[in-house]
Amino acid sequence: MRIPSSHSEPEKPRQGLTRSVVRSLALLEAIAHRPHGLSSTGLAREVEVDNATAIRLLRTLTTTGYVSPDPQKRYFLTTKLLRLAHHSLDSLPLAEVARPYLIALRDKSEETVHLGILEHERVVYIDKLASSKAVQLVSRLGDRMPVNTTALGKAICASLAPELLDELLKHLPYEARTQYSLVREEVLRDEIVATASIGYAIDNRENEDGVVCVAAAIPDAYHVLASPAAISISGPDFRMYPRLLELGTCCRDTAADIARALGISSDKDKIDGRRDAGHGAGPRPTTSEHLGTEVSI
Repeated sequence: MRIPSSHSEPEKPRQGLTRSVVRSLALLEAIAHRPHGLSSTGLAREVEVDNATAIRLLRTLTTTGYVSPDPQKRYFLTTKLLRLAHHSLDSLPLAEVARPYLIALRDKSEETVHLGILEHERVVYIDKLASSKAVQLVSRLGDRMPVNTTALGKAICASLAPELLDELLKHLPYEARTQYSLVREEVLRDEIVATASIGYAIDNRENEDGVVCVAAAIPDAYHVLASPAAISISGPDFRMYPRLLELGTCCRDTAADIARALGISSDKDKIDGRRDAGHGAGPRPTTSEHLGTEVSI
């Protein structure tokens, strides 16, 4: 956000906006994008206000606990904004915020949609919207599924920081629910890399015979969610195979929309970059651990 300098040509004030509030928010955003902090002079230049105005606003933000200067007088955000974000999420639970997006995704895909979170090395369903089609999936809220056999699990893994991912994979039991389940860490890691490259995961009959699933993690750039979360679309293989690219893209885009609604999404360039990486990639083969062959999906 760029605020005109007091030395530039006067700008007509926007109706209903308080200039000092707008400038204070611009300062907070400028500080947020500078991990090594900025001086009052640097911040004044960044938001295009005079130095005296920047110092006055920074003094207010410091007194109210939103920013703090270090000994070199560089300003940093405090954790107060993070605490406010946590309170906001408490008042708007993930499932409640995600529900209208899940409804739209179910209606568009005409397949079953799940919202799941990572809890104690398992994926837990916290919301489900069933398909209206004749062949449906048998799943219930609260069901706990293996990370290694589900698209939800692989999508969440692809969203984790490397050290958290290593810790998780080290303790997974690597259950085999079907002949296609990925039961070796190195094979699962390959799947996680593929998932990160296109922005969504694929479960090719790995969790339930005859069922295929696509899933995408809800981007949580600021690590605000209590648990990593993802959404998925599931259906019988004969309905899912022809639409994998379409449904995977829909799932990925809907997950990003939910993150934006929660106020926890990464910046636009990061999301767009991931979309570009997946554009035109199409579904990729999934290695079958037990058959030793590639199952083209």
